[in-house]
Amino acid sequence: MKNIENMLSKRESTIITEDNFVAKFPKFFENIGSEIKNVDGSVSFENGEVKVTLDSQDFEEYLDSCEDGEVLKGVITDSDQSFDPRDYVRLNKFIIEDGSNSLILDYKNEYRTVIYKKRDDSAPSRSEAFHDIDLVRLHRQPSSPDGILVLLHEIGHLEDPELSEGVQRQSTLKFEAIIAGGYTKEIKEENDAITLKSERKAWAYALNKIRFIIRKLGIPEESVKDFIHGYTLGSYCKTMHH
Repeated sequence: MKNIENMLSKRESTIITEDNFVAKFPKFFENIGSEIKNVDGSVSFENGEVKVTLDSQDFEEYLDSCEDGEVLKGVITDSDQSFDPRDYVRLNKFIIEDGSNSLILDYKNEYRTVIYKKRDDSAPSRSEAFHDIDLVRLHRQPSSPDGILVLLHEIGHLEDPELSEGVQRQSTLKFEAIIAGGYTKEIKEENDAITLKSERKAWAYALNKIRFIIRKLGIPEESVKDFIHGYTLGSYCKTMHH
């Protein structure tokens, strides 16, 4: 995976708009296949080559039954005051199989929480990982290559063994900036470097996991790299340079 990280670091200055990317690679943002409601309440999307199965429950219902429900809600609300748990569902199971039903990825919410919006809309929303409560919030259902990639990216953040160290260092840098009366060039450069390293590693994790899917769907791997380079890592670089 180190080779993928190096590859991502070389082209991260490329900037493309989301509209241009959607127009060029529409299949990347479409569901894997037709939706099928299973007898156990789960939902599958399949096209003969790939099958994705999601099992979920209402997030508000989960919070009411969870001992740490108020803590989870409080941490997310601190990050986004507009957060409403009624808009989300908790992903209990996420399975990817090939056309012969051979298991490719089997993710269960046994030690972390993944939630996603019940429906896509035009309201501002973002995907993010909360390392302190081991929770991932997604802006869309992970039933398209794009949605699956973002899910794996956020999980990649939580799987990063250096995550806690980076977060702690950035907290220290924030305190140093307060003492200095603002972010000096040196503090900002170190803070940005930590962020970019974390992003590269998480995207490398996701790309490594999703490679099977994009090959089966006939989506060029270079297209996915362009998405990562231009719309995500490139956007980080553009923001940091201003």
